Amino acid sequence: NFGVIASQRRVMPDSIHPAVDGIKMTIQDALKKLGAKTAYIMPGLSDVRNSTQEKFIDNLKLLIYQIEKENPGIRVCILTIPPGVASRSTGPTNKQIFQYNIATIRFCLQYGIPLVDAAFAVRDKNGDLPVELCVNPDTYGIHLNDAGCERWIDFILSHMPL
Repeated sequence: NFGVIASQRRVMPDSIHPAVDGIKMTIQDALKKLGAKTAYIMPGLSDVRNSTQEKFIDNLKLLIYQIEKENPGIRVCILTIPPGVASRSTGPTNKQIFQYNIATIRFCLQYGIPLVDAAFAVRDKNGDLPVELCVNPDTYGIHLNDAGCERWIDFILSHMPL
């Protein structure tokens, strides 16, 4: 539940910001504290649910700016959002997810930001998450199971931009 929108909220005791050494902090501060050389950002379904495509891209742009400002020389790479199973009743729809992924790809091409279409690894021929890769196909229908995670991670590792 920690998407690009949530990353812009203030760090509070009850917020879902990351903690490093037990201290909650912003994404950019956590990356700095960890000495990260590369940051992979995958927007979440809450970003698609709760914003227009324009606002979604603006939030992504702002997060990248904040990360790069606080972490000079860090490499930021964007990952596309995986779809859910076709039969789920919760939103956003796979069509909406695909449209936001297309907007993300255009944004990355425009600004020269590396992108890995990680969603490709877990999409079937119809653009849906196969049931056999989902841990909860009968409820949420969006979370990868171990096999789905393994396929997703293998794809990312084999397609990481240089």
